[in-house]
Amino acid sequence: MLVIDDEDALREATRRILARRGHTVLTAASGEEAIRLAEMHDGEIHLILSDVVMPQMLGREAAAQIARIRKDVRVLFMSGSPHSVLTSQGKLEPGVEVVAKPFTAERLLAKMEEVLGLDTEPA
Repeated sequence: MLVIDDEDALREATRRILARRGHTVLTAASGEEAIRLAEMHDGEIHLILSDVVMPQMLGREAAAQIARIRKDVRVLFMSGSPHSVLTSQGKLEPGVEVVAKPFTAERLLAKMEEVLGLDTEPA
């Protein structure tokens, strides 16, 4: 997992939620840092969890550049107001997934599992 958020506290809280679930988590405070991490990291990155609005580079732009490097990566955006940046004619574009801030650990994990296509039903 690659968490991109310019807010230190939220980035760290999200990292902890994912690490407690057993995920290896890389974190970046900016889109530029995230792209460098994606280029340098030897292991897999299954999911980009990115804030939508950040200084210098929007989350959508960072995710698009990383997706060119990491072809199979999935993307989940997190935002308090995603529609201004992620919508076309007032609707989310097909394939764009968003978890609204503030979110609970349960909501984040459920949305993440949905995006990754993981089975969340008990056996």
